[in-house]
Amino acid sequence: IIYFLKTAPQKMMLTENKLEWIPEKTETGAHQIEIEAYDGLEKAEQNFTLFVNDVPTITSTDYLKIAVGEELHHFVNAQDKNDLTKLTYGINSNVDDMLMNAKTGEILWTPKEEDLGQHTIEVSVSDGFDLSGDVQTITIFVYKNPTFLEAVLPEAYAGVEYNHKIKAQDMFNKNIPGIDVFIKLKESNLKEISFNTHTHNLQIIPTYEELGTQYVTFSLNDNHENKIEESFPIKVLSSPCETSDTLYIEQEEVVN
Repeated sequence: IIYFLKTAPQKMMLTENKLEWIPEKTETGAHQIEIEAYDGLEKAEQNFTLFVNDVPTITSTDYLKIAVGEELHHFVNAQDKNDLTKLTYGINSNVDDMLMNAKTGEILWTPKEEDLGQHTIEVSVSDGFDLSGDVQTITIFVYKNPTFLEAVLPEAYAGVEYNHKIKAQDMFNKNIPGIDVFIKLKESNLKEISFNTHTHNLQIIPTYEELGTQYVTFSLNDNHENKIEESFPIKVLSSPCETSDTLYIEQEEVVN
């Protein structure tokens, strides 16, 4: 019996009764195959469709960062050259309350205070023909911004050197200056002011022209690339005997 390959993709070969072909990445989808057999007297034909599947590949990011209390809405995206195939997504996670929409690939989660830190999950995708070998590991980092430990700074006195250590902590309550938290002086309307970034000591020599409420702005960073800026009021008084509710009218004191 002699076999003939009448209709086939390029590079497909028929050797005796054996079909051989290694499809290219561009040859996904359906291919019509037509084979003819001849025994010297009669011919017989066989037609069939050969479907070349493209294994889906996850293309979305493998690192997510979200603050405590925020809602996570992350879509796992995948590429599949077979446009008509429907993808189904899966998740392997030990994180409480984390959900995934198997049809859309959306991950839903609202982290709590106890979820601070790094979490690892696995996501996968299937096209109905074969599970993707590209199972993706996603790292989710739950954070909280560092905080200053004082809302108001102590009062200062005109003509008297002012020294005060600015205190802050990161989300794990670590507070060593220059190691856990990093503070910088951004701006102030006080003229004689300096700040030591190693010890976090604020030094001011306020003048009598600066009596009243002045402002100092700091930036605060931690080791997890979290950053905030905050402004603090500082009341400049004329003497230690002065009360904080003193009013100034053209630099004359009026004590209530």
